[in-house]
Amino acid sequence: MIGFFFHFHKIFIHVIMIFLQKGLNARLKHYNSPITVVAFIIMPAATHSYTVDALKGQAVMKQLRDTVTEIQNNLGKSIFENAAR
Repeated sequence: MIGFFFHFHKIFIHVIMIFLQKGLNARLKHYNSPITVVAFIIMPAATHSYTVDALKGQAVMKQLRDTVTEIQNNLGKSIFENAAR
């Protein structure tokens, strides 16, 4: 059933885009109008919510990744400089 509604929404959006592109905007262009019509179709979709703890965890992991990357870069630079002497 969900697949049917998804397919229906895709067809509906496609029909609106054809109407705007070939119908309304073509007519406006024919009459040398400087106006172009653009439509945004907003439909309900699955949402994802994040808890404060999850966001804090992501921030901690990013900070840890950045710190490890910085240490790797500094260590690699130091090893290269010592090997080049």
